[in-house]
Amino acid sequence: MKIKTLSLGLLIVSLILILQIQEVKANPSLVGTSTNNAATYRSFQRKGFFANGRFWVFYVEGSNMVYRTSTDGVTWSSSNTIKSTNCGDEFSIWFNGTYVHYAHTPPASGSGLFYRRGTPNSNGTITWSANEQTVIAGVSGVTLYYPFVSVDSSNYPWIAYNRLESGTRYPYITKSSTNDGTWSTPSGFPYQLSTTAAGNWVGSVVPLTNQKVYAVYAYSYTSGYGKLWNGTSWGNEEASMSDIEDSRWHSVVSIDDDVHLVFRHDVSYDLIYRWRNGTSGTWNNEETVQELTGAQVSPPVLSKDLSTNNLYMFWMGAPTTNHIYYKKRVNGVWDQNPTDWLDESADSLTGNDLFTSFYQVYDNVIGLVYMTKTSSPYQIRFAFLDFLAPSFGSITADTAVAGTQVTLSVTITDNIAVSKFKYCWNNTGSWVNETLTSFSSNPATFTGTWNGAAGKTVLVKVYANDTANNWAVSAEYSFHLVLGYQQPPSTRFVLTVKVTDSEGVFQANAKVSVWTRTGRLTTIKYTGYSGSASFSLASATYLITAEKNDLIASETIILDTDKSITLTLQPPPTSPFNLSPIVEPIIEPIETFVGPASWNFLASTGCFILLGIAFLTAIVGIVYDTKWLLIISLALAALGILILTNIYITPIV
Repeated sequence: MKIKTLSLGLLIVSLILILQIQEVKANPSLVGTSTNNAATYRSFQRKGFFANGRFWVFYVEGSNMVYRTSTDGVTWSSSNTIKSTNCGDEFSIWFNGTYVHYAHTPPASGSGLFYRRGTPNSNGTITWSANEQTVIAGVSGVTLYYPFVSVDSSNYPWIAYNRLESGTRYPYITKSSTNDGTWSTPSGFPYQLSTTAAGNWVGSVVPLTNQKVYAVYAYSYTSGYGKLWNGTSWGNEEASMSDIEDSRWHSVVSIDDDVHLVFRHDVSYDLIYRWRNGTSGTWNNEETVQELTGAQVSPPVLSKDLSTNNLYMFWMGAPTTNHIYYKKRVNGVWDQNPTDWLDESADSLTGNDLFTSFYQVYDNVIGLVYMTKTSSPYQIRFAFLDFLAPSFGSITADTAVAGTQVTLSVTITDNIAVSKFKYCWNNTGSWVNETLTSFSSNPATFTGTWNGAAGKTVLVKVYANDTANNWAVSAEYSFHLVLGYQQPPSTRFVLTVKVTDSEGVFQANAKVSVWTRTGRLTTIKYTGYSGSASFSLASATYLITAEKNDLIASETIILDTDKSITLTLQPPPTSPFNLSPIVEPIIEPIETFVGPASWNFLASTGCFILLGIAFLTAIVGIVYDTKWLLIISLALAALGILILTNIYITPIV
């Protein structure tokens, strides 16, 4: 029976030790190229997510809205065209955990507003729930701008947009009374959020609980506003921003009924954070997250992590040109210093406002979509924060026999993709890192050789990283090395037996017998002219005997590989030689065969006692002239002598 892992181990410190638990970036990847210099406009809109094992990125390629997907954030599919459009700010994307939604409006008089919903599939396709829906029919003289789509807690879609007519603009919002991919506008919608005419209204809408939503809207160089939809009606207008520089330079997320908002201030130029308490319905004071100068032009983008309620704010180009930064808000406190995340100095950022992030963490990742190059073709780039390192199954070994070759195996999984792994073990007495290997598939294996010290315990662990360079280490598993090895019954070895006389001359026609450990005769062969005979035998312990012309020889072997032995014939002892091996029980695992030396001593002592009794019996018989006592004494003496003869003349097997 093949020996497998004898000791899969006990966990030394913990099930999994994560060496690096901070968020870590992947190297930025090239999604595709575009001749359009506004392919990823605008930062307040969303244009990416992670679903069904894939990253999804939407942008403008030439004059079409397209998307590409990736399973690892590094290698991307070919582009898939959705419809024609001319600029990134003409559409918005939303993913609610099941469906992808888009809203689209070409900024031309009489164009209308459109909506569609679909299922993002694991193969990179989208199964649309229905044909594209007309939300607002085009009207001559009316132009719609900056759509922002989201979905409430019951999956009803909402769209905020800017409406221009007769030279005046107002912020609007609308919703559907259906949540199946079709659109039906209920009474009271579209709803005009403000009666103030302004040149550049921009709105966002985020879902709260119980079909509530909150709309944030602003126009440039003045205050920003907000309104709560409580599930049945609108609340009063609230001041959400003290003074925003560009109305498009804001970003908003929600956690339960709390609303979190960042924007660029018109006076200080700083990136400002503010949040609305959903319980009290009041806005808290503004906080400066990052100080900027007037020349350092960059809007902020906000993402959330629902597992921790942490917030992440991204921006570009400041303090250092062509760098991308972020800060994190943990337990209500923003990082003091920014993380200098990505350096795009080699290609240069196309613009500091040509980027957007995921609305939230999906499957432990936040993605960022942005552009590089200052002339066509422009590059659509992608990077992501990954909050989860690889995890490990049990480490197994195909043998634990000292001094033999071993293959170690482990299953490594990651939320995105495993990149590299390496085994580490103290096989030589000190910890040794083996070669760092690119991961291709499970199981991840390593082949080496156990050291030759039977009884030693070897510890093994595995390090691995993912495509975001998160490193993790497995638990330590222990393997107790053993002596002896028994191959599967199907494995056979060649035993060559050479027979010589006392002068080393090879003997032909010598009878060679193979006996099992239990005393069973397995096979008999006669040596040829070369004085040798060959046997094909399964791995086991055997007694090999040879006979010729009253000369004999024997040897006990452990057959665990092809082997050759030489038996030297000797004259037999004076008493008959017993070729049958001593029958002993099988002891697993098979180790070196031990002869009966201790038993010889006990048997010899018993025989001498027996002879002593025979002697005393004979004396009594003579004194009392009792024949039957004399007969008994002779019988006991003969028995003792017979046993002693067999002990000291029969060879040890």
